[in-house]
Amino acid sequence: MERIPAVGPAIVVGNHRSYFDVSAMSLVIAKSGRPARFLGKKEVFDAPIVGQVAAAMGGIRVDR
Repeated sequence: MERIPAVGPAIVVGNHRSYFDVSAMSLVIAKSGRPARFLGKKEVFDAPIVGQVAAAMGGIRVDR
């Protein structure tokens, strides 16, 4: 968290194994006071409930 700059653009990249990892990264970024946006494969956005949550969190749909 101390390496996330307080101002200006930043790219935080995470390699994850489950859908929970995105939530964990969101919490860490939120603690820094910065908003977070995520890229996600289109299949995530097509999934019931998970897709709605991803869209509500400002996720960006990616067609691989």
